[in-house]
Amino acid sequence: MRSVDWPEGLIAPSQGNGQTLPNGELVVGRGALPYISEYSRSGALVFNAEFPAGVNTYRTYRFDWK
Repeated sequence: MRSVDWPEGLIAPSQGNGQTLPNGELVVGRGALPYISEYSRSGALVFNAEFPAGVNTYRTYRFDWK
């Protein structure tokens, strides 16, 4: 298990998840907050997205598109 810091410092009050990808990167869903993030193996933020107000993600997963 590992932890990563979110630059905004917000904490989701509920839901949320993390998925370790085969390449060692980490995808994080913020649950009740409208954000998803991806971190490199070293913990650097490489992607961050915000959904419109009122949207939550419950769980976030990343898969190859086929």
